[in-house]
Amino acid sequence: MNILYISCLSGNPWAGPTYSVPAQITAQSKVDNVFWYDFADLSNAQIAANFQKLNLRNLPFYHNLNEFPNKDISKLPAPFNKPDLIVLEQLYVHGKLLPLLRWIKKSKIPYVFIPRGELTHDAQQKKWLKKQLANWLFFYGFTHKASAIEYLTYQEAKDSGVKWNQKQIIIPNGITLPPLTARTYTHNQPLKLVFFGRLDPYHKGIDLLLQACHMISDSFKERAVSIDIYGPDRLQKREEMEQMVKSFQLNDYVRFHDGLYGEQKAAVLKQADVFIMTSRFEGHPMGLIEALAYGLPCVVTTGTNMRPEIEKYNAGWTAENTAKSIALAIKKMLSEREQFAQKSQNARKLVERYDWDRLAQESHEIYKEILGKRE
Repeated sequence: MNILYISCLSGNPWAGPTYSVPAQITAQSKVDNVFWYDFADLSNAQIAANFQKLNLRNLPFYHNLNEFPNKDISKLPAPFNKPDLIVLEQLYVHGKLLPLLRWIKKSKIPYVFIPRGELTHDAQQKKWLKKQLANWLFFYGFTHKASAIEYLTYQEAKDSGVKWNQKQIIIPNGITLPPLTARTYTHNQPLKLVFFGRLDPYHKGIDLLLQACHMISDSFKERAVSIDIYGPDRLQKREEMEQMVKSFQLNDYVRFHDGLYGEQKAAVLKQADVFIMTSRFEGHPMGLIEALAYGLPCVVTTGTNMRPEIEKYNAGWTAENTAKSIALAIKKMLSEREQFAQKSQNARKLVERYDWDRLAQESHEIYKEILGKRE
């Protein structure tokens, strides 16, 4: 099968697609004939620097605007000028490529969107008016004509609804499993919780987390709990949240740090006891998948889109997207230290189903079904 992938990545180290998109396409290249056409603005010095660190040019199927500046699929080398399938990574990043989307729609070439959380109800509430105008003017027309919308989890599909397209397929993000980290838990040891994500209090639910911690701060002192929050301050919200920590008298328990990536991030995950993610909405968060891969039991909200899996595998503790529910989940976690070792094993077992090569084969079969192909 000849598959053309189209993306417009920023290459920012804090962005999940920076890692998931190359890994996804690399795995698919082992099964299908793929061509990756990325529309990143490499004239932007920061974006160019980001891509330099990613070494994408080492991938034989990766191509960008330096090679094909016309933004014209019909001028790509055969067979990708008329591929069997086009996979569009994300939705709104293509707002600058409306002529290309119109060409794709008119070409009758089957195409699939992977929105990566952009279409959920909560995600749509951010910049609501702007998105509603763009949806009605442009994007509904493109999503309705797609062969399918490819969601990362069943929860994401449910939260997005069928108004975008009746045809929904589920193919999750994956991971290359790191060596298993040996973990020991003792009843009286200090408890280290970690949180990785952008310092966006609404999206990532950090406001809810801090409110929850305030509700049960007495338990933190009694159990020697610390929560380290790592992430880039893109929205200039860190000072506001640190003031919130101060007003809630949580300074002894909650600390903010700059974002960590690569080996530095891995080192923190290896030393932590529990991973916590309180997002109001996500696609399929790579940070959570990474934490599970290191055997970390997790406290998660419904908005992470992995609550059903965490519950099914007994890999942590779950909550609704409210401060009270998060507080109850954390308090339950604190009372169940004897279960940490088993939940750690369950976390690793859960994430083993997300092997990239396995997912690539599943994707091939699903795409083949969409196209009505038989081999």
